[in-house]
Amino acid sequence: LTDMLRESRLSLADYLFTKLLLTEERDLLDIVDFILAQYDERAFRDRVFTHDDLSYYTFKHLYDPELSLIEGDYVSNTFYEQLSTYTRFILIDEFQDTSIIQYKILLPIIGEVISGAGVREYGGAIIVGDEKQSIYGWRGGERDLLLNMATVMPEAQQLTLDRCYRSDENIITFVNSIF
Repeated sequence: LTDMLRESRLSLADYLFTKLLLTEERDLLDIVDFILAQYDERAFRDRVFTHDDLSYYTFKHLYDPELSLIEGDYVSNTFYEQLSTYTRFILIDEFQDTSIIQYKILLPIIGEVISGAGVREYGGAIIVGDEKQSIYGWRGGERDLLLNMATVMPEAQQLTLDRCYRSDENIITFVNSIF
């Protein structure tokens, strides 16, 4: 009798999940799709974009399969055909405030620039940041991207500045003791 009760409960749970919850989820997703489509339409019509919109639309269009700008983790030739000049060096400052979506946009481009292929056989990327100055976590900035750069790009050379010319030694000692 206990086994039959357990089987009945599982069957009822499966039925309710399939007939009620999945249907309701699909309806909610349709509503979300409609609202987002309206938002996109207005953003492009009025040409008013938030900081997050710019990152999202850039990511969306770079990875759009119809455009084929990013293939896997590499920049396609189509990407370079759409640029008016070839980029050999990239400098990214304040990297501690880079969001995940910004990072996903930059990583294949950095990879292509430092690969040595292209118009010139050399290229480089300089990524600068200070984890103690990370202030844009509220906007999606991920300080840990900077802290884990050696893991993400093991071929990169990491340099640390061990002298500050902007602050007094006592202030630097105090800040370092906090961190």
